[in-house]
Amino acid sequence: MKLKAFSPLLNGYETKAALTTDHAASSYGRPVLVIDNGDALGPADCKLADYRIIEASADELAALDAAGYWMKIEAAAFLKTKGGR
Repeated sequence: MKLKAFSPLLNGYETKAALTTDHAASSYGRPVLVIDNGDALGPADCKLADYRIIEASADELAALDAAGYWMKIEAAAFLKTKGGR
């Protein structure tokens, strides 16, 4: 999946990301969102940086929801996952 930070402090930073339990920040089987530089983000980190989903599959969106990551979905990403154009 791909995310974009809309916080003015991060200047539109775009990154690839994946949910995983294979990271030191994960505990008790709870997945964390790991971005391309290896940093793990929790749900509060994503809110603070105003990360938004710009590309994700339907399975990735479901996994994010189940793990408590409730981020805004940009229109293009929403249309892709719903089979739109």
